[in-house]
Amino acid sequence: MIRNSMLAAGAAVLVVSGSAMADSLFVPLTGFQAAGFFGDAGNSSISVPLAAGAQITGIDFLDLTFESYGNSFTNEFVVSVNDTPAALLFWDSTVPGSGASNGVFGPTTAPFANPGQFGSGPFTTTAGSLFIEVYDLFDDAGLDAQVLTGGIVITYNPVPGPGALALLALGVATRGRRRRA
Repeated sequence: MIRNSMLAAGAAVLVVSGSAMADSLFVPLTGFQAAGFFGDAGNSSISVPLAAGAQITGIDFLDLTFESYGNSFTNEFVVSVNDTPAALLFWDSTVPGSGASNGVFGPTTAPFANPGQFGSGPFTTTAGSLFIEVYDLFDDAGLDAQVLTGGIVITYNPVPGPGALALLALGVATRGRRRRA
């Protein structure tokens, strides 16, 4: 009996640890445009479903190529990953290696700055989705930048499902009861 309760507890730990392992999500940004500061109506954005409680632990640019126009420099282009459109929890980053000139930059594969713009960085979701927007740090008239290819990879720790937590509780309770006997 003790062996069975230990197996149940061990299985519960394996399920929980398996569901707590990092996962990743690719978000293509090809065609996204930045027309101004965060929240500008001309900026491209998307909402991506992701369970509340997921921990965003890393974001990487993947084969990202973009072009800045006019007086906008490539180092002014920002990708913003937010918990909600209100941006209370967020991680913003310029593209590493971009410079103080306009034109085409990339392709580049590199991690988001950490800490990012405005001290942003890893966070835990609360809303059940991510809001992703591209914007420009210096709002010039017209279109500032456009993504030509690539996207971002978001690495996160998913929330363990209720079944995994219940199994863990059952294993611990069974093990505890057998010890008393």
